[in-house]
Amino acid sequence: LLSYNAVTNFDREQSAIFMAGRQPSFRRIFEAVGPDVIAFQEVYNETAAQTADVAEEELGLSSGWEWAKQDRDLVLGSRHPIRDTHAIPGYEDYRSGAFLLDAEDALGSQLVVVNMHPPCCNTDPEDGEPSSNAQRQQVVDGVVAFLRALKQGDGPFAMADDTPIVVLGDMNFVGDAQQPQTLRTGEIVNTEQFGPPAAPDWDGSPLLDTAPRQVASPTHITWTVAESSFPPGRLDYAYVSDHVLEVVHEFVLYTPTLPEETLTTRNLQAQDTNVASDHLPVVIDVAPR
Repeated sequence: LLSYNAVTNFDREQSAIFMAGRQPSFRRIFEAVGPDVIAFQEVYNETAAQTADVAEEELGLSSGWEWAKQDRDLVLGSRHPIRDTHAIPGYEDYRSGAFLLDAEDALGSQLVVVNMHPPCCNTDPEDGEPSSNAQRQQVVDGVVAFLRALKQGDGPFAMADDTPIVVLGDMNFVGDAQQPQTLRTGEIVNTEQFGPPAAPDWDGSPLLDTAPRQVASPTHITWTVAESSFPPGRLDYAYVSDHVLEVVHEFVLYTPTLPEETLTTRNLQAQDTNVASDHLPVVIDVAPR
């Protein structure tokens, strides 16, 4: 699975995967990684059908992929059939997208993928709006409540117990360690709105934070902009229900640090990830336990 913020440069007029100057870099990245599932964030103004068209025509992905969109900007593409989707309440119009995939051929089961993009930055409360940290907390609380409902058989998907779960996306976790703590352990903060805490994995344990590192580098950085006043950091995450899933590989792709031999072998160019987006692709490979 690959998670990718296809940046819109804050204008939201066009996602980067629709920009002709960036598409060759995206294509080389996807061909090098070979994902079976792609979770995009920041596809605001384009539909799932439009994403499917550009994926096939410009990004080198098969016409056999299925595509679906939830909330404002969350698009998921999959080689596996998409059986159902659901918008997970969070903070106002910041919802998360849940997708039920038929991954029987790969995992021997269905697969739940939750694609997230909580609010960015570290703003203070203003004009009746809570701080961005408080907004993000509501988004992650909502996802934990959704997973609790799935485990109790009260969720929107018809699925068996022990169905594998992957939660990924551009989390924008800055300023408050509680948000990743909640998503991993199920420690809901806003209990009046989202109900009691609940460990999200099927055996009552936390989810596994896969914490991928960059290829050929020891860092976990997934976002970097040279001209920004913000330092590079880890904004993009991938969690799995490791009670039923084994993480076989996990990595962040940053092409400028790859050896020349690797670039040549994988048909990549050194600036591909810089050209494609300010975020880096986060990749995990999972198998059933």
